[in-house]
Amino acid sequence: MEAVERPSYMGCQYVLYPEYQHWVGFKDSIRSYRTFSYLSSLVTGGYHDPAAGPIACVYERPDFQGQMMDFSDDCESVQDHFRSRDINSCNVAEGYWTLYEHPSHRGRHYFLRPGRYRKCSDWGAICVTTGSFHRVTDF
Repeated sequence: MEAVERPSYMGCQYVLYPEYQHWVGFKDSIRSYRTFSYLSSLVTGGYHDPAAGPIACVYERPDFQGQMMDFSDDCESVQDHFRSRDINSCNVAEGYWTLYEHPSHRGRHYFLRPGRYRKCSDWGAICVTTGSFHRVTDF
């Protein structure tokens, strides 16, 4: 489940894991929430065949411009693989992902489902800094 601080899915997002300590919340209230289908992960068994191509691509600039990195697995440190931590756009072809503000899956986080995100505000981010990301496989 995805929970958001303000109505109409505005504000910080939280992916609700069974252990509340992992939510990393800044507020003590939730104003909107929605569930998401995990059918695509059931179809693939939660795994991706690398021969099928990347699951998602991140871009340094808005509108899918600039340096690009494709990935199909978790990334503990974006800066170790990308020349900067600025991610301005993203194309998620498969699965569900959580982007984190800091390395090692810390800080504000943003839930991305399959789709094209032309600018970071499309996924609810207030700044372009991304330190790590994680593929959501446990529903």
